[in-house]
Amino acid sequence: MEIRTFQRFPERGVRKPSVHASAFAKTAAKHAWHNACSFELVPIGTNESMSPANSHFEHRGAARLHARRAVGFLTALVLSTAFARAADTSSEALEAAADAAVALVRALPVPAGARLEAQALPFDPRVAVTTCAKPLAAELVGKRLAGSRASVRVRCADDARPWSIAVALRVSLFQPVLIAKQALVRGDTVGPDTTEIAERDVLALGYGHLDDPARYAGSRILRPVATGSALSPGAVAAPLLVERGGTVTLIARGPAIDVRASGVAMEDGSAGAHVHVRNASSGRTVSGVVDGPGQVSIER
Repeated sequence: MEIRTFQRFPERGVRKPSVHASAFAKTAAKHAWHNACSFELVPIGTNESMSPANSHFEHRGAARLHARRAVGFLTALVLSTAFARAADTSSEALEAAADAAVALVRALPVPAGARLEAQALPFDPRVAVTTCAKPLAAELVGKRLAGSRASVRVRCADDARPWSIAVALRVSLFQPVLIAKQALVRGDTVGPDTTEIAERDVLALGYGHLDDPARYAGSRILRPVATGSALSPGAVAAPLLVERGGTVTLIARGPAIDVRASGVAMEDGSAGAHVHVRNASSGRTVSGVVDGPGQVSIER
């Protein structure tokens, strides 16, 4: 085994083969540059491979390869460290912006007995901001909550590097509403046996909700409602005070006295509804306004 070496001359960085390869190999081991490169021992096969020129060129290629690898590794290490530090800084700044947006929404006024929850959605991976040296300012876009999604504009007023980003939030407003205790069909009535109060996210109820059981007691169900689903205003109708085919009392109100007669309702009607009634005595059909259970008023 022999050590293949080469000489490096300072002028213009030119490498030249050693004239006395064997003698130079002993002193080159002490050279700092040679120690840094730490060349490998290469077995010598033929006389041609033992020539100083071949040894020089082979080592020069290996040295360049090692040097390039070392430079590439160091460059990647420096860049990866810088990018990691920048990513950490941006992540902390984005987290602070999300916290500011959530705090703003949670501080909004809500109805009595309700609770508001907010959660920041993930940012676009391309968004990058720096840590703000001043307190962040947050403002709700749209001024009010209109659904389960909200947007908050967060601003950094740092004199050196100001920035502004939009934070998307998922918002829930939980409050007591009227729900179906069992599957309801058209014609069922609202009452303690069919409905109850439970907490639901009202921002996710696209058709509205009911929250006063006493007010809607006796109301009729107009369309099917699944068990546990919230009742919407469009799903119920006011209680029927007059039913088609039922006997009603016709009241003709006058300035001094009221005249009463018996009749048969020709259609259903709730309070304030206009219905047609057939007079049981004359057979004449008149129109009146439902003003009580089984009672229709006629203006004279």
